[in-house]
Amino acid sequence: MLPFELTGAQRRVMQEIALDLGRPHPMARLVQGDVGCGKTAVAALAMRLVLDSGHQAALMAPTELLAEQHSRTLERLFAATPYRVSLLSSSQPAGERRP
Repeated sequence: MLPFELTGAQRRVMQEIALDLGRPHPMARLVQGDVGCGKTAVAALAMRLVLDSGHQAALMAPTELLAEQHSRTLERLFAATPYRVSLLSSSQPAGERRP
C-alpha cells in the first residue's frame, strides 16, 4: 500500500495500534511527531486495518487546507483498494456532505 518501507519507529507504532484495535474497548491514541516523520502513513495503515475488519475510519485535520492535502494523499494510497476516500468539511453544502 505504501510506496516506501516503514521506519522502525513506524513499525513499532503500527504493532501497538494493531494490538489496541484487538482489545475489547475503544482505542484512544495520539500519534505525534515532527513534520514529515510519517504520521499520515501510520494513520493510513491504521485506517486500512479498521477498514479491512469491516468498519469505517475517519481522519480529522485542524484546518480545511490540511484536510484537503490528507484527502489527496489518502486517495493515492487507497487507489488500488476497494475503499473510497471522501472529504467532508463544514464549507461544503449539506447536500455534498451526504452520501
